[in-house]
Amino acid sequence: MDLTIDQLAQRVAMTARNIREWQTLGLVPPPEKRGRVGIYSDEHVAIINHVKNLKSQGFPLDVIRRVIDSGSGSEDSVRKMVAEALSPFSTGEPVVMPRVELIARVGQGADVALATVELVTDVDAATVSIRDAETLDAVELLVAAGMSLSRITETLREVDKLQHQIAQLLLGAYVTDVWQPFVESGYASEDWEKIAENASQAKQLTVTLASRLLARALDDTVDPILLQQANEAEAVLERDRPASSA
Repeated sequence: MDLTIDQLAQRVAMTARNIREWQTLGLVPPPEKRGRVGIYSDEHVAIINHVKNLKSQGFPLDVIRRVIDSGSGSEDSVRKMVAEALSPFSTGEPVVMPRVELIARVGQGADVALATVELVTDVDAATVSIRDAETLDAVELLVAAGMSLSRITETLREVDKLQHQIAQLLLGAYVTDVWQPFVESGYASEDWEKIAENASQAKQLTVTLASRLLARALDDTVDPILLQQANEAEAVLERDRPASSA
């Protein structure tokens, strides 16, 4: 079917200006020229709809162009990469509970304090949403152990900053050594499957590595701290122990 650009725009629910922009980016082939009029076909409709579909799934336009240029064989791999890389780790749903229950579990002001670390959000005046129930359980146990809520939230803020820095360091190294060379190579089609597989695993590998490093740091730190506290406690007990009679 022969279409002018205005007819094409109506057919694909876009503006003529956006279609011309996509042509400039190499996403849409130029029309057939008939005199001074550009004529588009059903093939253009199919290509534009294809691009729109990929864009709706989170593909940047430059990557879409590379996918189209490299052929459909790479598309399944990069689609998998995008879907898995953007999927969240957490599989749990937020937990909604009465505000009074949260306060009863953690203490007065818990709703306000935990909102500062994005663990709690307001639903309405009587109800709150808990982003991560397991983190709330840990906070509750720390409060029960004697830590103040203000100390806990202050610590969580600092830990969160450090965790973001760790994630940026680890994923940044992956981007520099793996992804960027792939980009600079022009997204060579024979590498799509390998890169997609690596990218889909990158976040999980980062979690594994960060967890192992944290475990090692705890081993290196906790034992000396506990030993020092035990020695201090023993010294106090020894000092306060009544002298035995001769």
